[in-house]
Amino acid sequence: MKVPRDRVVARPQALLPGGTLSPPINPRSAIEAPKYNPVRTYTPEGTVGIGGQCVYIYTTESPGGYQMLGRTIPTYQLGQLHPAFKDRPFLLQSSDRIRYVETTEEKLQEIYRSVHVEGSSTAYAYDIKEGVFRVSDWLEFANRDDVREEVKRFDQTKRTAQGKVSSP
Repeated sequence: MKVPRDRVVARPQALLPGGTLSPPINPRSAIEAPKYNPVRTYTPEGTVGIGGQCVYIYTTESPGGYQMLGRTIPTYQLGQLHPAFKDRPFLLQSSDRIRYVETTEEKLQEIYRSVHVEGSSTAYAYDIKEGVFRVSDWLEFANRDDVREEVKRFDQTKRTAQGKVSSP
């Protein structure tokens, strides 16, 4: 059944954020971990976790089941006060590649204050570089014989280790 055009209701843009789910680009380094069940009742904004082979960024405080690895800089700002969020409240988009850099807790808190409280681009500027990801190049890389062999060995090592560890 077709719905007449004048009866279609436009959905408002979602204001509540989802997290950022990132699969590994290099199949030779696809570590994995189970998600928690039951989930935590609280996970801080900016927490980086792993579940399966995907790394997940919690954009706001929320419950969560990914195993926590660390924290990252703000990736969501509903008020769009900081220049990095002027076009949309989400910093990251589909197909963005993320590079994590080690920092101190003090520096991370300073960045949060700069982005969320001061909202000034002079206080903190995101390091965003434009680039092109060619799926054909990635497929060529992932299907090379040497890469496939390394992935096979890595998977065998993971399975051996999983067999030695008891799970609850």
